Amino acid sequence: MKKKVVVFLLCLLPLLGCEQKADDPDNAILSGEVYRHVVYTDSVFIDTVWVYTDCYFTDPVESVQVWVESDEESGVPYIGPDIMAYTDSLGKFSIPVYLGHTYCDGYDYRYYADVRVFCVKGAWFYDFGGGITLKAGEEFKLFPICLEWGTPSK
Repeated sequence: MKKKVVVFLLCLLPLLGCEQKADDPDNAILSGEVYRHVVYTDSVFIDTVWVYTDCYFTDPVESVQVWVESDEESGVPYIGPDIMAYTDSLGKFSIPVYLGHTYCDGYDYRYYADVRVFCVKGAWFYDFGGGITLKAGEEFKLFPICLEWGTPSK
């Protein structure tokens, strides 16, 4: 009986070692905020255009889907699975991105990789685009976005 239990546990060991923990120090963290309105508090007239130099955001938006996927056009694309998260009640999101590990998932380990990030809420869509370089163990903070800036998806 002891022998069967030991064999069973040894068979489970590789499966247990492959779970990616959200607080793994090798994760790259992608974070940002989504708001409903933006208020411009200061502006400057340059040539023929008003340039807004100071603004603040109001009304955080909860439950916005934030997607992280590979930037296929990059020379160093992210090679892990697509990741989706939601904004919290303060409109904030923080997504741990594991850049790969050969033992667990067959992906080559990378210390940095490029991703594409986009957000979806109903018909609202905002694409940060590609070329966002994540580095293992570091946080990449995206600029705050406003629902007014997004374009309706078709």
